[in-house]
Amino acid sequence: MTISTQYLVRCFKTLYDGEEAKGLADYKPEVYFGIELTRGIAQNLDCVDQENIKKIIGGKLIEGEHSMLLNHILSYRLGNVYEGFLQSQKEAEDNLIFNMNRLRAEKEAQEESRLEGIRNRQEAVVALQLQKSKQQQVAKEVK
Repeated sequence: MTISTQYLVRCFKTLYDGEEAKGLADYKPEVYFGIELTRGIAQNLDCVDQENIKKIIGGKLIEGEHSMLLNHILSYRLGNVYEGFLQSQKEAEDNLIFNMNRLRAEKEAQEESRLEGIRNRQEAVVALQLQKSKQQQVAKEVK
């Protein structure tokens, strides 16, 4: 679960409404801060800071936009929901690694079993050839 894009849009809309009331907003809020920008933030949540927020959403279009977004993102990161998200992400990664190792071990065991079967067949062939050779020797000696 990542930070809600709708939540960020609502936060921006609140900021926008204040700017609009002052007569400082020229366009609708979606023009300044649309769903694409919120997705960019949500996808880069772990690395959003003062510097790269400018790269993600561009320059400030409304005064206080960057600091407002950073404050909400930092609050989210410090909260239980984000902590739970990180924990579930780690558990999923650990589970993936566990399953990869299990599958690798199963495949190696299957390969070892296959090779053991080949070795057993080869040993059986050699034993049969040796037995046949001994029988032929005994038959020659009897004649």
